[in-house]
Amino acid sequence: DGPIDNDSVKSKNLAARLFIALTVIIFAVELAIMVLLGSVLSNLSILSVSLLDSVMLAGLLFPVLYILVFRPLSESLKERESAQESLEEALASVETQVRERTAELELTNKQLETQAKERERAKDLSDTLNEINAEISTMVDFDQIAEMVVTKATKKLDCKASAVIMRGEGHWVFSHVFGLPETYVGTQIADKDAPCATETIKSKQVFVGDADDMENRINQGPLAKEGFRSFITVPLIIKGEVIGVIDFYHHTAHSALSETEIDFARKLSAATSMALESARLYGTQRDIADTLQEALLKMPEKMDGVEFSYLYRSATTEPGRAGGDFYDLFELEHSKIGLMIGDVSGKGLEAATLTSLVKNTIRAYAYQHSTPAEIIEMTSSVLLRTPRVSSFVTLFFGILDKSSGDLTYCAAGHPPAILQRPSGETSFLKVGSPVVGAFSEFKFVDLHATVEKGDILVLYTDGVTEAKSDQGFLGEERFRELVADMQGATVGEIPQEIVRVLIDQKEYALFDDVALLALSLVE
Repeated sequence: DGPIDNDSVKSKNLAARLFIALTVIIFAVELAIMVLLGSVLSNLSILSVSLLDSVMLAGLLFPVLYILVFRPLSESLKERESAQESLEEALASVETQVRERTAELELTNKQLETQAKERERAKDLSDTLNEINAEISTMVDFDQIAEMVVTKATKKLDCKASAVIMRGEGHWVFSHVFGLPETYVGTQIADKDAPCATETIKSKQVFVGDADDMENRINQGPLAKEGFRSFITVPLIIKGEVIGVIDFYHHTAHSALSETEIDFARKLSAATSMALESARLYGTQRDIADTLQEALLKMPEKMDGVEFSYLYRSATTEPGRAGGDFYDLFELEHSKIGLMIGDVSGKGLEAATLTSLVKNTIRAYAYQHSTPAEIIEMTSSVLLRTPRVSSFVTLFFGILDKSSGDLTYCAAGHPPAILQRPSGETSFLKVGSPVVGAFSEFKFVDLHATVEKGDILVLYTDGVTEAKSDQGFLGEERFRELVADMQGATVGEIPQEIVRVLIDQKEYALFDDVALLALSLVE
């Protein structure tokens, strides 16, 4: 029936009560009239009596109407009013429950939104960490690693600035900054002015500080004028020792970083520390490799009766990567010289170590007046008996008599040397021996050639002939033609000219290291 109008119900109840009261009064009046007029009824006419009876009968109908109509109506209205009050109470209860449920849903929605934002933030930070990891894992330079980390991490943590501060002897030194003046780089901080960084030496944990910490700790040092209000200190740990920290600074206070951001800082600490440790190890290996490479390629400044030049070019730009290509030139007795060029399979420290072994072994045996084939055969036996050596060596070793020009040599699996005559004729020297350190049943043989004064002997490794262009590999024959085209070039110019034509003009790409040695007999 729709909602009940309370004012209308009350008005109807009042009207019913007034009507009942009026009925009772009329009934009482009628009784009084009947008593008062009863004595005179006998004197009235029949018509008057009939009218009077009609009036009395109408008066008697009021109680009947009250009992049959108005009383049930009044009770119905009371019940309806009571039902309306119950309904209102129920509606109020429902409204209360709806408000409570709505508040609960709003709180749940806020929690879900917060969780969704945290998950999104966690994924964003995780993706950034993966990017940083991928980039710094390929870096071998401390400066590159530090710059990459502070640049990306500072932006991702919504910080205003950051600094890499390395540990010194009783102090700290700014090595890299982001969002700060470059004048900070190189600034030293005493331990007392960097208590948070100093604490990480003991705790080795990420430290999160707010305004109080900034006032009491960081602002004691050179950063006091920057007005930072909060910070994160990330330790850099190598072999259990704190070597430095990365500080991230905010201008606003936020005493409670999310656990996601703190976890990001922890993982960043581990990733950066690992990259720095790898860089240090690589740096050590690089220094060793560079030292070995320099020793392996060391040549005499000059030699009586011989004009020579040499060149080494790595196929990679990676620093500290020792190659297996080598050359050597040394004096022997009776106006003779030993000359060699070789290529050890493999790269790195193992190849460099094997190269050193081969060079020194050949030198040692050469002083015993043996032939090149015998010297190489003994060297090969040494390699075959050396534990954990799986590499082999291609080698050209010769003994040249400076007075006569007689050249006795052994080309052990190595590309043929080229002899350029003053007339312009260029030819390959013969080859015919196996590689060194691979087989014990094959024999090495001596071969002979004559190097006249004015001739140029060109020795090279296969990195030259394996240089590749759009037309394919250079190959031995095209390389011989290239040397022939250099007729008139001096001994000192030939190695540089070969590299200029092949590489500097970008006609060919190197896939292996290149070693070149050119020599000529002079008065």
